[in-house]
Amino acid sequence: MTSPVPSDLTGRARIRESALRLYAAYGAEAVSLRAVARDAGATPGLVTHHFGSRAGLYRAVQEHVVELFRQALEAVPAKGSARAVAAARTASLEGMLAERPDVTDFVRRELLSPSPGDDYLGSALVDLTIEQTARLREAGILPTDVPAHVQAVQTVVAQLARMLISPALERAWKQAGGPPETPEIRVTLKGI
Repeated sequence: MTSPVPSDLTGRARIRESALRLYAAYGAEAVSLRAVARDAGATPGLVTHHFGSRAGLYRAVQEHVVELFRQALEAVPAKGSARAVAAARTASLEGMLAERPDVTDFVRRELLSPSPGDDYLGSALVDLTIEQTARLREAGILPTDVPAHVQAVQTVVAQLARMLISPALERAWKQAGGPPETPEIRVTLKGI
């Protein structure tokens, strides 16, 4: 689990960060507003004041996570070769996720066991990838001879494969006696 919520955040941000950490550890369904309030050093009434309801807090956490992905991607200028830009964007995302293991745990939990009837996070991450793909195509970074939907899906699958499959791959690799460096996951779409 990550360290306690920094005290220099606004009350709203402290509550949202506490919720993110608790949701990542236990799942949103298992975390009460009281638990979030207690963890954030706030009252349940303050949580309701800022977010309206448990569902409002949950959506705010999901939106915050998408915004963290957006910020990591947009921190990389759209200049250079496609390979260099893609590598820099991947490194930026991986850096953010390394600094925020709660985000990784939350996304894993949300994508592998989504809350019933709520696929917002997965859908929003796909929308973000479609938007970013269009930006890179317009900037001349991505080739236009490959359909945009193929590029977007390959990117989503590659990023999520690293996040969702890498821990299992690393464990299996070590258990099987592989050399210290774990192999890289690559994604190829067939039939397109």
